[in-house]
Amino acid sequence: MKKILISISLVFGIAVVLLAILLVQNSTEPKNSLSVLTPEETAVRHVKGMTQAGFHIDPNTVEAIQQVEINDMVLVLVQYSGRQIEGDAELCEMVLEVEKKLLNQLEAKGGAGLCHEKNDPLNNVPITIVSSYGTSTLLERSYSTAFGYLRNDQITKVVVYWEDGLMQPASVSDRTYLTARAGGFHVEKIETYNDVGEIVFASNYPNTEESNP
Repeated sequence: MKKILISISLVFGIAVVLLAILLVQNSTEPKNSLSVLTPEETAVRHVKGMTQAGFHIDPNTVEAIQQVEINDMVLVLVQYSGRQIEGDAELCEMVLEVEKKLLNQLEAKGGAGLCHEKNDPLNNVPITIVSSYGTSTLLERSYSTAFGYLRNDQITKVVVYWEDGLMQPASVSDRTYLTARAGGFHVEKIETYNDVGEIVFASNYPNTEESNP
């Protein structure tokens, strides 16, 4: 009987040691990436996994520049470089929807975007303009965005005028701008300013353009 008890105790002790080792490993190893990624990381991972016919995305250039919360999601502006087959390199900006799913996991969805030549001597427009709208999952609420790239590094402020009369300053970061609002609205006009408050460029989107020489 003593031998049996000693054997049971030995087996129980080994099991306890193995359980402790497993607990230590679980505490040091990274958890499921879906549960620990930030909205920016989720968006970057999504872009790196995208495939476009005839276009190669350089995964080393994918970067989340800025984000904004709207309704029940986060909109993340991602910038990356790519190249058309037998074409020149292009710079791209895309705004992705990042939604929270079950167990606090995040999921990114492709959104609106634009690719363009970074330095085009034939293009004197100092800003790219993308206006888009979408629908969030909660109660199907709509939202609108305006974003783009600032070719002119003297531009430090961007103001967006919406069709309903709302004037909304955009967030400017790393020569990109981004703004979002609830509801489905079109951009009516965009104005850009330098750091002393002078207008650099204005456009009655998407038609007439005015530049300050």
